Amino acid sequence: MNKKSESRLPADLPIALSANPAINRFVDLLVTPLAGLIEEEERAQLRAETLLHLEALIERYQRQGMDENAATRKALKEYGDADEGAETYLDQWFNGRQPSWLLQKVGHGNLVAFAWFALPQVLYVLLVHLRVYLPSPAYAIPLRPADVRAVWPEPLPYPEGSWSFAVAIGFPLLAPIIVGTICGWAIPVGAARSVYHALMPLILYSFVMGALFLPNTEGLLYALFQVVFWLPVGCLCAHLSSKLARKLRLRAYARERERLLHL
Repeated sequence: MNKKSESRLPADLPIALSANPAINRFVDLLVTPLAGLIEEEERAQLRAETLLHLEALIERYQRQGMDENAATRKALKEYGDADEGAETYLDQWFNGRQPSWLLQKVGHGNLVAFAWFALPQVLYVLLVHLRVYLPSPAYAIPLRPADVRAVWPEPLPYPEGSWSFAVAIGFPLLAPIIVGTICGWAIPVGAARSVYHALMPLILYSFVMGALFLPNTEGLLYALFQVVFWLPVGCLCAHLSSKLARKLRLRAYARERERLLHL
């Protein structure tokens, strides 16, 4: 039961293995998602420590009279889900490596997401300032206002044939998709959660700025649009992008490992 064998990584790092295949499968599920982010040495250490802990649990249950299979099942159940364990370890590694106490409290992922979403926020607020205080020349739309309002009702701003109006409409539609995808690529764990935490203070700021722009309603409409579109779409894009980035990292790691094994 306690007998261990050793294989070798391409980098000559020992991989701790157990004589119990169920434990090996569990530890593989725990350690594999960390590939491509956490160094090989740290993953090997996590694997060895997990094996020791599980085997100690199994030994204890066997001394209580359980057979090996029953002891293994109880030990794995007590240890918890391997996928959740990998997520927890990755989250602690990613958000706990900052030297600053403040950054550790804020969270590395939250900081990254806030920095990325604050950029389009600042750009759009500047655009609203320009439209309110320095309106650009607009081409006249060859339709009666009543006909325009039939398809573009109030309180939406009246359509203009200007570049600023086109940007004011297109920018909020594209920004959460693009920035959410970037955040997901940059944040390996909890990307959607980080985007949510980053957007909430920005949305509150948008409501404050929108109230200051009254009677012009563009600022408040933008804040409402952030609630109904930016928040869900940004979180979704971050989640999907983070999952895709992890899958590509694992695929690249597997290819490199296979290549080195055949050298």
